[in-house]
Amino acid sequence: MKKTIFVITTLICLFSINYVNAQILTFDFNEIAGNEASISSNVNDANLSSSSISRGSGISASAKGNIFNSKNWSLNATLDANDYLEFTVTPLAGKMFSITSISMKSYRSSTGPKTYALRYNADSYVTDLDQAYTHPDNTSQQLTTFTFSVTDQTTALTFRLYGYSAEGTSGAWGPGDSAGDDITINGSTSDIPAVDTDTEVSAPGTQISGTTISSLTDTDAEAVNVFKFDITDSGTADGEPTKITNIRIK
Repeated sequence: MKKTIFVITTLICLFSINYVNAQILTFDFNEIAGNEASISSNVNDANLSSSSISRGSGISASAKGNIFNSKNWSLNATLDANDYLEFTVTPLAGKMFSITSISMKSYRSSTGPKTYALRYNADSYVTDLDQAYTHPDNTSQQLTTFTFSVTDQTTALTFRLYGYSAEGTSGAWGPGDSAGDDITINGSTSDIPAVDTDTEVSAPGTQISGTTISSLTDTDAEAVNVFKFDITDSGTADGEPTKITNIRIK
C-alpha cells in the first residue's frame, strides 16, 4: 500500500499538458456532383471512425460540381433549426479526441446565405461555437475557421453547420469548390488513460491548525500551510498506479 501526503499552501502552481495539433478528420468534395445525399470523409485519424456529411430537413440538394451544395436556406437574420449540414466525430473504443478548430472552404451563389454558424449536440445545438460569421455579398470562395475547444472527448460529437440570411430561396451554398480538403477538423487523438480503481483520498490523522494569513503574502518564503490530505493506493489488484493530473480546490 502506497500513501502520499499532500500539503496545500497559499501558493498554487499550475501544470498543463501539451497536445500536438493536427488534422484528425477531413472532407474533400472534389469531383462530386453536388447533389448527393451524403459524402464520406476522405481522411480520418486512426483513432476515429469514418464520418459522413448530410443535410437537415429544411434544405434540399442542388447539383453543383465539386461542392456539397444545397438551397432553400433561411431568408431570416436568425438561423432555422432545420437548415444545416451535419457530420459526427466518433472515437474508436478506448480512444478519445480533442478539437481546437474546424475550417471550411465554401461557395455561395449570388442569392445564397451570407451568415454561417457551427453548433454541436453537447448543448443540444443551442450555442454558436466561436461565433457566427458573415461574409461579403459576393460569389468568391470563402474560408471560415471556427476556433473553440473540445478536450478529451470519449463519446461521439455531432456538429451542424447552419447557413442563413439568404437573399433568395433558390440561393445555394455549400462547402467545396477548391483543391484539397474543404472541411478540416483540427485537433488530436489518444488512448483513454487506464483508471486506477482502488485509490482513496482521506483526511490525515492530524490536520494543520488554523491560522491567520496576511493579504500581503505573495512570495514563496511567506507561503503558509493551510490544510493537508492523504492519497492512498490501497493495493495492486487493478494493476494500475495512482496518477494525479490536477487538483481543484473549491
